[in-house]
Amino acid sequence: MILVTGATSAVGYTLVQELRMMGAPVRLFVRDRERVAHLAALGVEILQGDLSNRYQVAAAMEGVERIFCSNPLDQSMVEKERNLVVAALTSNVRHIVKLSTALIGPKWGLSGSRWHWEAEETIRASGVPYTFLRPLFFMQHLLRFASEIRSYNAFYAPVGGARISMVDARDVATVAARVLTQGNHLGCAYNLSGAEALTFNEAAEQLSLAINRRVHYVTRSYTEYQEGLLAAGMPPWQALDMVRFFDLVDKGVAAEITSETRALLGRSPRTFGQFARDHAVLFKRPGALSAMAADVSIGAA
Repeated sequence: MILVTGATSAVGYTLVQELRMMGAPVRLFVRDRERVAHLAALGVEILQGDLSNRYQVAAAMEGVERIFCSNPLDQSMVEKERNLVVAALTSNVRHIVKLSTALIGPKWGLSGSRWHWEAEETIRASGVPYTFLRPLFFMQHLLRFASEIRSYNAFYAPVGGARISMVDARDVATVAARVLTQGNHLGCAYNLSGAEALTFNEAAEQLSLAINRRVHYVTRSYTEYQEGLLAAGMPPWQALDMVRFFDLVDKGVAAEITSETRALLGRSPRTFGQFARDHAVLFKRPGALSAMAADVSIGAA
């Protein structure tokens, strides 16, 4: 039995489908059963609960051998993942696969990077076999700009001409499914990148081709961007993290292309052009974003 947390996220949603296609038994642990009710048709078990509740987490662990650990970035993430580890220690869990970030540790000045590092250290110290998956930036992050692109044929961020290696969340899900089922990745940490590093201007060109309409990328100042995020209701810590992240991008830390994604997939990762074509409808017309756009946070990646 594989316990999946974060089943409504960009990675988790696809992971559940991949695991079921492999015939693996899957149990979802979610806060809101209704958000994943449609996945019941795949033959998954759905438990509703809160990772902050140690008793509910312990109950969800019955019969579980492997865990996929993915949680939205917030100040309670470390506590929630610690609860998973404590429950795993008293169960027969043989493997924890954690979705983390390539920018791991306090040195980056990002709250999310520090929280992921603390959670990784908790898992490492527990003695439960683990694998850490560390993507940097999902292509699906750009779905946040879909409304702007539909309305104004443009999107905005505080990045100049720096390159960023984006990875498709679907590829990360495939990697996670293989790591969970193959059993030969214990103690490993994989930095997952896409096949190319693009500027946001180049991403705009690919989006333009996909929707047959010119899309522009417009650079905003850090102050303008942060003020816009706060006005939209984003928590101050997260708005600051996003501005600091894009500052790191401008300094060139996000352009690395690793070989690990290709090796784990057994094929080349999806290109941004493929992503743009696959999601073109979301950039073309009004409407709710698909489940692939849900719960994507920079640094949760």
